[in-house]
Amino acid sequence: MVRAAPIKTSFNAGEYSPLMEGHINLERFPDSCRLLQNLLALKQGPAVRRGGTRFVKEVKNSAHNTVLIPFEFSVDQAYQIEAGDQYFRFYTDNSIITSTAQNITGISKANPAVVTYSGSDTYANGDEVFISGVVGMTQVNGRFFRAANVNAGANTFELTDTDGNNINSTSYTTYSSGGTVAEVYQIASPYAQADLVDADGVPLYQYAQSADVLYIAHGSYAVRALSRTGNAAWSIAEMNFIDGPFLPENDTTTTLTLSSTSGSVTVTASATTGINGGDGFKTTDVGRLIRWKDPSNDWTWLKITAWTSATVVTATIRGQNASAGTATTSWRLGVYSATTGYPRVITFFQDRVLLAGADAYPDRWDLSKSSGYSNTEFQFSPTDSDGVVADDNAITGTLQSGQVNALKWAGSDDRGLILGTTSKEWIVRPSSTNEVLTPENAKADPFSSIGSVGIQPIQAESGTVFVQRARRRVHDIIYSFERDTLKPRDLTIAAEHITRSGVSEIKFQQEPINTIWARRTDGLLIGMTYYPDEAVFAAHRHPIGGDGLVKSISVIPSSDGTRDELWLIVERTINETTRKYIEYMTRYYEDDIAKEDAFHVDCGLTYDGSATVTVSGFDHLEGETLKVMVDGRSHPDLTVTDGTITLANDRTGSVISAGLGNAWAFKSQRMEAGSQDGTAQGKTKRISGFVVRLMKTLGLKYGPDENNLDEYDFNQGAGYDEDIALFDGDTEFLLWPGGYETDAGIYLTDDGVFPAAILAIMPILTTYDR
Repeated sequence: MVRAAPIKTSFNAGEYSPLMEGHINLERFPDSCRLLQNLLALKQGPAVRRGGTRFVKEVKNSAHNTVLIPFEFSVDQAYQIEAGDQYFRFYTDNSIITSTAQNITGISKANPAVVTYSGSDTYANGDEVFISGVVGMTQVNGRFFRAANVNAGANTFELTDTDGNNINSTSYTTYSSGGTVAEVYQIASPYAQADLVDADGVPLYQYAQSADVLYIAHGSYAVRALSRTGNAAWSIAEMNFIDGPFLPENDTTTTLTLSSTSGSVTVTASATTGINGGDGFKTTDVGRLIRWKDPSNDWTWLKITAWTSATVVTATIRGQNASAGTATTSWRLGVYSATTGYPRVITFFQDRVLLAGADAYPDRWDLSKSSGYSNTEFQFSPTDSDGVVADDNAITGTLQSGQVNALKWAGSDDRGLILGTTSKEWIVRPSSTNEVLTPENAKADPFSSIGSVGIQPIQAESGTVFVQRARRRVHDIIYSFERDTLKPRDLTIAAEHITRSGVSEIKFQQEPINTIWARRTDGLLIGMTYYPDEAVFAAHRHPIGGDGLVKSISVIPSSDGTRDELWLIVERTINETTRKYIEYMTRYYEDDIAKEDAFHVDCGLTYDGSATVTVSGFDHLEGETLKVMVDGRSHPDLTVTDGTITLANDRTGSVISAGLGNAWAFKSQRMEAGSQDGTAQGKTKRISGFVVRLMKTLGLKYGPDENNLDEYDFNQGAGYDEDIALFDGDTEFLLWPGGYETDAGIYLTDDGVFPAAILAIMPILTTYDR
């Protein structure tokens, strides 16, 4: 028998797979655990409770696929884009952007309520509007409605909820004065909701940003540019391609003849050979480019505007004037079109934009001219007009590996352009070191054979992180000094179970903790604390309160620029109706946060004002039971009725936070403190008790598993409504509620509203030799 008092001082290896439970000899094993739920692993060692999620708004149509796309002009000018069925909406400062508000002059007590407003008419039936500042009929304040039966002449419209049900205001307080109504700002987009994600929730688009322009690539749509000129001034337009990219020059006897030297011309082919695999021109070639050259002149280029037959199209000469009536075999067709498909992959590299992944040419990649991009056009000239290739001309390549390697994503490294394909990872770089990439020195070499899926990678620290083809592993790319090349590293090797159901999306949050966030196909949010220089790769899981399923994730800087915020679209069932809510995760608790401002509920809201017994605004959680904190103190759970919660026992509060509960949970590995004849593993053990070192914590249950728990009394007999300070230090010696066992793992949890931070665990353990 051996009696020992080991100490667990760090949990920054994160949650380990059950497959790792026999590897107690691994260097990082003592810092791992069997469960890290709704806890973040800090690189310093502690496990801290994540912040809750704040409710922002329901998406426009919860029945449709809807995604979030980040738009970051700078740290202090960042937006989230809600992309749904052929529309974009925009969020900044944690709220949706609206058009200029108009003054309300009256709201009737009727079914439905009728709003009268002043000013010019801007509303149409079905428009979503936001009302605030009304005196008297305050029940409408801070709520979104849809306008119905708009009467432009009378400046009136009826109010319905976002489901189209009439708002009955007969029981509301009579309207007195004031208030404004503002239309939710949105623009039309070409993307149908069915084309936003595939059946597994993997986004079907990729994007790259330069200043105030976000370029969006989607294999079924021409590349678009989303441009911002103001908070409520956005536009989206199809990009113009200037002089390329083109397929290789024609090598058949087919000639193309132009009917005129400039402007709109008829292009006549002598045969269909060499055009679309011998099919000739197609109606889907409208918008496609042609590069054309005759023996006595330079190259010019055209854009097809109309189709006549398999051998005749109309086009506009966009380059220099051409020779009319001259038949030439020197011509090239554009790569991207409705016939061949559009690029699915986009990124920037060395001041060039990269496009790749068209259906007809899946292993081809194209880099623009240097600085060859604006908010309206891409420049892809393969040569100057005289055929001379300059260093700043476009660069084109096809991956050569004996099989078609469909391009799935592109990233960058200080050593070159990284390309991910279905079966290999490649690097594009100059043929000689210390050179800038040019058309003459570019070469592509494979460096690994992991294979990828079409999930846009992330840049984390200085490396590229991508998802493996089966979507069960996540890799980063590092430099191997032994091999003098890049190589992928499996970040999930010790936590393969946490991604086993498949990853559909990844994002990176740099502040306050380097975290790779991933959305699983089954809707679970998972994360990994990522500090490669410190060898910290700590997996953790985050089931969202209320059994919510995460459908989209996105990261932008917070409105104050002090951290990055993870935004989510969460699918929930509320009152037996499926809803999709936009929410964002708040900070984990730190010393600069007042206790009453701690926020550890999901889909929640905070009231901060004069003392009150009721709080409205919870219409989005109608009928749900909420966890509640009042002025930094615990409060019994409350149920939402008519969008309102009412505090118990005539209690009032000035700072009231409420939302869906999310339990945090931790389970250690099997305790190992040795025995008289070797390891303690597999031997009967008994934990007589233990001490937990905590920081800024209230609420702790403990035991051998979730079904056998005792609760630690931080209150020392105080009532629930008394102000108990957050606890720092070591708990009392906690008597163990379990018995003799071979497992000897410690389970900690709580489902309350307060912060938690686990610094160390110190058990007293007796091991019995056999």
